[in-house]
Amino acid sequence: MCKAWGTLLILTFLCCLWVAHGVRPQDELRDTELLGIDRSDEEQGLGEGEKTLRDPAACADLWTRLHQTACSVDHFKSLASTIAFSLECEFRRTNNLLDIIAALFERTYEAGVLAENSSGPLSYANTTACSPKACQNCLGMRWAMFEDRPMLMWPQPELTGASYSYPSETPRPLESLDELRVNKDAINDALRFACLGTGLDNFGKTGKFLFTPHLHNRLRYIGSDPAMVIGLWESDLKRAVEDHVQCQGLPMPKNLIDETLFRRFFNRSHKDDDVQIPTDDDEDLRMSWSPSRVRVNPYTNKSLIISQASRVAFKSESKPMGALVMDVNMSHLGEVLQSLSLSPSVYAVIVQKDGEVVMSTQRARDVIFVPNMTETGLKQPKNSSCIDDPDCRWIPRTSRAYTLHDAETYNRFSGMKFGSLLDKVFESKPSDCMAGVRHTSISLPKRRCETGCDHAVAYCSFTNVPEWALLIFTPAQELLTAASFAISDDEVTLEVDCGSKTSPVKEFELRNEGRVVLPFVVDGGKGASIGSVLVQPDKGILEPHETILLQVSYNMTICETSPSTDWTSEPTTSREIIRVTVDPDGKTECLPPPAMAKFHVRLQKPTFNSVAATLARHWTLLLSIIILLVIFILQRLIVRILRRYYGKIAKDSETLDKALHCTSTVSYPMVLLQASVFTELGKFVAHEEIIDRAVWLHTMEEIDRFIQTRKVIFCSHQWTAFSEPDPTGKQYKELVMAVDALCSDRGWSKDSTYVWLDYSSIPQRHAGLQTLAINSLTVYAAKVSAFIVVAPEIQHADLEEVCDSSTYQRRAWCRAEQLSHLLVKSDENMFLAESGRLTKLSEEWLGQSVQVFQGDMTCCRRKHVGMQLCDRERLVVAMLGIWAQLCKRIARPEDMQDADHARFVKIHGMVMERLDEVFPATFNFVTETGKKERPLFGRLLQRLSDRLADPEDEEDEEED
Repeated sequence: MCKAWGTLLILTFLCCLWVAHGVRPQDELRDTELLGIDRSDEEQGLGEGEKTLRDPAACADLWTRLHQTACSVDHFKSLASTIAFSLECEFRRTNNLLDIIAALFERTYEAGVLAENSSGPLSYANTTACSPKACQNCLGMRWAMFEDRPMLMWPQPELTGASYSYPSETPRPLESLDELRVNKDAINDALRFACLGTGLDNFGKTGKFLFTPHLHNRLRYIGSDPAMVIGLWESDLKRAVEDHVQCQGLPMPKNLIDETLFRRFFNRSHKDDDVQIPTDDDEDLRMSWSPSRVRVNPYTNKSLIISQASRVAFKSESKPMGALVMDVNMSHLGEVLQSLSLSPSVYAVIVQKDGEVVMSTQRARDVIFVPNMTETGLKQPKNSSCIDDPDCRWIPRTSRAYTLHDAETYNRFSGMKFGSLLDKVFESKPSDCMAGVRHTSISLPKRRCETGCDHAVAYCSFTNVPEWALLIFTPAQELLTAASFAISDDEVTLEVDCGSKTSPVKEFELRNEGRVVLPFVVDGGKGASIGSVLVQPDKGILEPHETILLQVSYNMTICETSPSTDWTSEPTTSREIIRVTVDPDGKTECLPPPAMAKFHVRLQKPTFNSVAATLARHWTLLLSIIILLVIFILQRLIVRILRRYYGKIAKDSETLDKALHCTSTVSYPMVLLQASVFTELGKFVAHEEIIDRAVWLHTMEEIDRFIQTRKVIFCSHQWTAFSEPDPTGKQYKELVMAVDALCSDRGWSKDSTYVWLDYSSIPQRHAGLQTLAINSLTVYAAKVSAFIVVAPEIQHADLEEVCDSSTYQRRAWCRAEQLSHLLVKSDENMFLAESGRLTKLSEEWLGQSVQVFQGDMTCCRRKHVGMQLCDRERLVVAMLGIWAQLCKRIARPEDMQDADHARFVKIHGMVMERLDEVFPATFNFVTETGKKERPLFGRLLQRLSDRLADPEDEEDEEED
């Protein structure tokens, strides 16, 4: 027995090495993508598309990062090509995944891993007969559980299978067990082959098989002869096994292998001489994707559109045994495409050659068919969905699904004509989604629209699923209006008196009427005059629907250079054209037509001495005009000041609400790692990579219940590289030492001790979620049992400096974490881990920690390239919240013990002595072009003090 297990382990390892080196030499790219092999040294010469295929998350990243609005047909094609490439990428990864798993089956069987056990891991004798009373048509069906996976086997007509069959050419219910013809040797051999997947690998946990979340639902092996199905992996396998019903009747027992593959390989598979095996050149024939069907999730009772990708598995070069089948959730693709923002009315469809819809967004069904049509209504117009059956293919459809051709056939639908479009999509040389999309147009009949009836269509066919194509639609008018300028006055006259020292100024509005950000420039934006006219500002950036004022004046230097003899008694008139275009340096793909305005300049003859005489004759009228003008200007100025003032108050009030709210609720869950798990990781691991291994506490009630029986340690460190916090691993080792030392000193069990680490507990890739977690720092700090600072001596990977406790103490983020704990929990349990020792933080150290905003910020050092906010601004709410919490505690001594109150009073006094330094009113925002002063806390501290001093506000806050 030991020898058998040794052989099993050795050959399994050899199989894994074979898979890691590729099923075929030309498929090396596929295998490294799925198995996560590091090929960074070879990627310098690769194109962007190939790099994407080698990154397991890159397919999804292509569309999750795509938040652009299409502003032209070419831009629409470019964005649609990115979407098409990402879908093709997912389909290719699915095919590759099935190729590799099938190869694992085939090579493992060929290696004879299970040869010493002649009965195999599962045999006919191990299976249990289903009772005819258990379900419909259960006679002859047998079931078993192997490695916690369910297996079901049933008889089939002898025309399609010989080992477990009954006399018939078509599927029918079995009338008596006497009809069964059983070849136990063939059944045992098929069961041994089927059990390879569950016996040799856990597809849900191994790192070699990377299933796409939400897209891949389950993986099964379906045998041909005998007909059987065994579960290999499911998105929730534990719950699937718990809910498993051993015997599930079939309305009409038959082989469940994909019909296309069945015709190619299995219709006479028990007659080896008749089987036609494709060569390596015909490898694509081994794969097949079924049309999508409706299936109801038994756990959520939600209808899903599922397509099944199937790949034939061979026992030898000439013996097909069954198929690996992956359930692909097409509803998920529909939801992802529905969320894209190419245009307000964009919609998408994946379609087959015959026009049947594989996947569609909700808007696609609204436009093409009828509003609010569901996926179920499209796929099964007249019969119910398969609620009681795990596989819709077992229930014959009583009506065909609607196709795109039906949009024209039925009067209640849109009337759109898809015939010529589908011919163009699936022509002899179709567009390849890996290479990009093509473009055409289609019209919506006037009965369904009044304006904007022409829709642009981007289309391509999938290389990895040749029967499918992607169609992305958008109203053409939305592309034309996505980017456009507008000027309030298209013709203006300037009356200029060359005897005056200043030019009159005309103002007009420039408005961005589109949906994209537009950098603009006025006739080249070089700051020089346009002829005799000056325009300010001459360049800038306009947000969607934003309006700015452009000021136009006359270049008075022209008057000074013109000889007085050139002037005539009549005014001279000249015309200038102002053109507003997209700034070529603005890095935008949107190029709207220029906006233009005509300016007529009328030059009056200089009056010089006569001006004084005119003023003396009409001084009362001029004085009245000046007074009225001053009153008007003052009124406008006062209104503007009041608007800014009350707008600032409203903004400050909103900030205070967030600050007071963040101390009593969590905006983002508290994410913790068990100390024993943390010590097993071997390094600092990013938040997005430990989601499944972490403990998530979503509410204050969950946190309070959790810390009643467990200890939480808040760990603080500095980043020793721009791209990752701890490339050397030295900080991780120091932190493990500190956690072990603290647990040993306090008598804490590592199984009931948890670690909060910013890199693992705060989102790193999503700025919005990261801000929510930062705003919850006060809650995290208030709930921990101890605070550890990790600051060993390490050379920074990107800077010429050594990181140690002094550089740690200069980091603003490190000071912010310390201050969060200090103001909420005092300095009782704050420690420094350095050089293998754990010591308590000194008062001198803590005195520096309170000056958070005088610390160094990486974003400032990098001059905020690509950033709208400084990290100092993102800390305002959290710091204000913990200060408010400390002020409340000081005001209520009866709520704590005297010793605790004294510590907090001391900390409060230390902060009050340098309040303006701890909470500065402004700061300098550093960019590549210089510095700009920005508000930080402003008058927030005074407003917070007023809010806390007002009992009514406090009562309202408690009620909230």
